[in-house]
Amino acid sequence: MSMAIAELLHKARLVLDQECASKVAALLLDAETRLVDGAPTHEAVKNLLPTLKARLANSIHTGKRIFGLDQLIVRLGQMDSSAVVVGYGFISPKAAGNVYLAGEHGEALGAAIVDR
Repeated sequence: MSMAIAELLHKARLVLDQECASKVAALLLDAETRLVDGAPTHEAVKNLLPTLKARLANSIHTGKRIFGLDQLIVRLGQMDSSAVVVGYGFISPKAAGNVYLAGEHGEALGAAIVDR
């Protein structure tokens, strides 16, 4: 992995609300959590944003909450569409999700976490 878990968690906590930050911490600090194959990903906002909006619509339809997704969509919507977003995907028996950073500066943009 190209970024230490502690650093990623610290960056994420700076921009997440308390509930989402606790979900990210639980996921990243779980001994059974592993990095998803192919992570980190690098995507332009214009490619990532439609996917995340579709996930939000699906979660509303199914009632399965994705913590932090609405905040992430707002933040990405304010960015240049060609900006690159780096996504670190994680999975454990209890949860799965992604922490997103701005590719240019490495600052946290948000996270999307779902309980399993």
